[in-house]
Amino acid sequence: SIHQVERGIDTGAVYCRHVIPILADDDAASLRKKLIDETENYVSQSIGAVIEARLSAIPQDDGKARYYKKRSDKDSQINWSLTAVEIVRLVKALVPPFP
Repeated sequence: SIHQVERGIDTGAVYCRHVIPILADDDAASLRKKLIDETENYVSQSIGAVIEARLSAIPQDDGKARYYKKRSDKDSQINWSLTAVEIVRLVKALVPPFP
């Protein structure tokens, strides 16, 4: 998303959002590549529209905000009581270059 910068973390009004689909066979590395590949074009188009006042900022709903702690080495430990789907998702999130 492209949003206004404020003192809070990701609290500024949003000008636009770009959705990148996450496919069943994606992992952290393939998703990172998708984000890198799409960012340059998306950001340059969006920033131009903001500067030219073709986009209006929409305030974020603080009630829907979510904050997550920084990942640690402990987060990479597999809890074998999770479902198979949850374990697969964890393993996909931990592929290089991520811990």
